[in-house]
Parts: sequence; structure tokens; C-alpha cells
Amino acid sequence: MKTKLFLSLSLALPMFASCGEATDAASKAGDAASSVAEKAADAVGDLDLDNMGMDAIKEKATGLMGNLTEGLGGIKDVASAEKFKAMAGPIVESLGGMKEKLGTALPGADALKGALSSFKPEGGIGDVIGPIIEKLKALVN
Repeated sequence: MKTKLFLSLSLALPMFASCGEATDAASKAGDAASSVAEKAADAVGDLDLDNMGMDAIKEKATGLMGNLTEGLGGIKDVASAEKFKAMAGPIVESLGGMKEKLGTALPGADALKGALSSFKPEGGIGDVIGPIIEKLKALVN
């Protein structure tokens, strides 16, 4: 009887270890998404496009597009999708104004376009960020 219990536990132990690794990975992904969200919020700040030169707008747009691309790559679950959604909303609005002011494609659009094309939302993630994804696609096309 003790042998069977020991054997059962020894077979189940690696399964519990892999659950812990999955939890750690999800936690790290959430932390990465939070970090990107904080950087993006700082980057948007109070933009006054009317008082910015074209080079300054391009530089700011490049950083914001990079934040979106990085943030999109950090989405692993519904919680990180929620963080991305909160971060991306104001950025998309700012980038729309920048694109209009520049009159051309935004710098970094190709990288974001590639990230969007390879992004495959699963497990309710699409329900959370579907509208933002559509806005991003419109922004880079």
C-alpha cells in the first residue's frame, strides 16, 4: 500500500512542478505587460502635437509603436490583455493624431503590423482586446 502511494506521488510530482512553472511564466508575462504599460503611459504624457516638430513627432511615434509591439507580445492571458487594453487606448488616439499630422505611415508600423499578423488570441483574450486590435490594424494600414 505504501509503495503504491509513493509511486503515485512520485509520478504526480513533476506535474505539480510544471504547474508552478506555468504560474511563474504567467506572472512574469503579466509583470512585463505592466512594465510596458507604465512606459507607454509615461511616453504619451501630455502631447501637444501643435508645438512639436516633425522630427519630435516621429521620435515619439517610434517609441509608442515599439511599446505597442512589445506589449502585444506580452499578452499571455486575460489579465495581461486587460493591462494591454488600458495602456493601448490612449496610445492609439495619440498615434492617430500623429499619423494625421505627419501625413504618412507611422515609423515602426511594419513591426507592429508583423506582430498583429502573428498574434493569435486564445482563451477569451480576443474578447478583451478585439476592438483595440482592430484600431491598431487600421492605424498601421
